[in-house]
Amino acid sequence: MGKLIDLSDIVTFQLDDKTITANIGWEADEKRDSWELCGSVAISDAEKALYSKWYRPDYYELQHLESVWPEDIYRQLQQEGFLGWKKELPSSNRGGWGAFYSNTRAAKNAQQADKNRLQEAVSAIGVSAGLCKSHIEALVRIVQLINELKEKRPTVSAREHYFG
Repeated sequence: MGKLIDLSDIVTFQLDDKTITANIGWEADEKRDSWELCGSVAISDAEKALYSKWYRPDYYELQHLESVWPEDIYRQLQQEGFLGWKKELPSSNRGGWGAFYSNTRAAKNAQQADKNRLQEAVSAIGVSAGLCKSHIEALVRIVQLINELKEKRPTVSAREHYFG
């Protein structure tokens, strides 16, 4: 991939005596002349770091965030093993005929697409995944950061940015 543009952001918060740091930003791919919203979430334990010079935080990569829904963000984190999340959500059939005839699926997709109902949508995902309240709040913060950065997509082409 190319290089990160200055349109990145970091959010840090405490959860279960650990520090969670989400670092998300736009990355230029000069070969394809496209932008990718990507980044990582790190979990660091200050107590472990204090007693071991070899301690390294756990990192969880997030990719292709420019076109994902909140449930897709949960899936990426869950598949990486983030915070021990084990429950897989049912697969999303957004484009199939079944989704066309399903009022429940349509309402759920509309909720996730509505910026004003983001907290409600992410909470519903967390509840269906069996997450506790503090883990749902962590997911909400990560999804909010991603959605804020989606709106700040670079206007310059990736090649122009890369080659100056």
